[in-house]
Amino acid sequence: MAKYIRICPACGHSNEERAATCVMCDEFLGLVEAIPAPDDPGETPPAKEPAPERPQGAMPLDMPVTQRFGQAPVLLVQAVGSEKATRVADGDVVGRSSEGGQAADMQLDGIDGVEFVHSRHCRFDFRQGAWHCTALDEGSFSPPNPTYVNEKLVHPGGSRRVRDGDRVRLSGVVLEVRFP
Repeated sequence: MAKYIRICPACGHSNEERAATCVMCDEFLGLVEAIPAPDDPGETPPAKEPAPERPQGAMPLDMPVTQRFGQAPVLLVQAVGSEKATRVADGDVVGRSSEGGQAADMQLDGIDGVEFVHSRHCRFDFRQGAWHCTALDEGSFSPPNPTYVNEKLVHPGGSRRVRDGDRVRLSGVVLEVRFP
């Protein structure tokens, strides 16, 4: 019986035919057509179309973003219903404003539902050419206040890739991710 795979358009990883997201980079694969897997495990499946030629001296589009731009691209986070967007840097922690303990880099205040957000709820990191949201472990809170990316639960210590327009929910507060 022939085996089929889905090739991730972001990282090129071969995924199982039924995979909804890439196991390597979490790229959505729902619209990627399954192709027959190569007979030889070391063989790379053929590309569907040759890559378009680029002008001499132009940087390849498949080059990691950090090499093309030299640093992480700008990430803006905005609470849904708010008019203010906040620029987030690589490694910034988002959480509720707090007077004691370690403060978050982006502090949420004056938003409905913010009382259920941890003081250090999640962190945004730029790695492998993409932004990721990592749920931080708040230890002894029971029940824990969850982190979701597009309504998919991110367990404490786990992370999900975020893209332009994605929604990150910290308990009851919804943040929208933007790349200007």
